[in-house]
This record gives sequence, structure tokens and C-alpha cells, in this order.
Amino acid sequence: MKQYILEHQDETERLEFQATIPQYSVENELKGFNPSNGSLVLDMGCGTGLLSRFISDKFPTIRVDACDFSDIRLAHAKKLAKTSANKKLIFFKLTLET
Repeated sequence: MKQYILEHQDETERLEFQATIPQYSVENELKGFNPSNGSLVLDMGCGTGLLSRFISDKFPTIRVDACDFSDIRLAHAKKLAKTSANKKLIFFKLTLET
């Protein structure tokens, strides 16, 4: 099976680092996003799970389901999510086709 650069560990580290630079703000990206208590949020194409973790931690009364097509990317996301305080964060594999 062919492995894409997006599945390489270096890409995971790059994406996570990108979120720490001053020019990027997860808060700004989700400005105006205010789910109600008990909501279910679906993060499609979650990659490293950065947004899923942020949403899950910021809104502890909601559930976040996050999916990606890559087993490797999901493994990275699950590993990184272990630091999340909210345990209502679920990762699963899904391939979107039209």
C-alpha cells in the first residue's frame, strides 16, 4: 500500500507545531462556534485531532466524534487525545465517497 506524506510522523509534528505559531489561532478559527449543552459535533477529516481536542476541552458538555480515512492519522490523533480532559471524544475511520 502506498503511504502518503500526510501519514508521516513528521506531518503530524508539523501540524501540531503550526497551531502554536502566533499567526494561527484555533480560537479565531472557531470564532462564533458555540454549541449548546449536549450537542454532538462531527469533525470530518480530523487529521491530528487538533480541532477536536480543542472543541472537546473548551466545551466539556458536548460530545465530539472525529473521523479520518487514514489509520495512521487516526492513531496519531488518538495518541494526542490522551491529554484531553474531556472523555467524550471519539475517533473512527470513515472514507467519504460521492
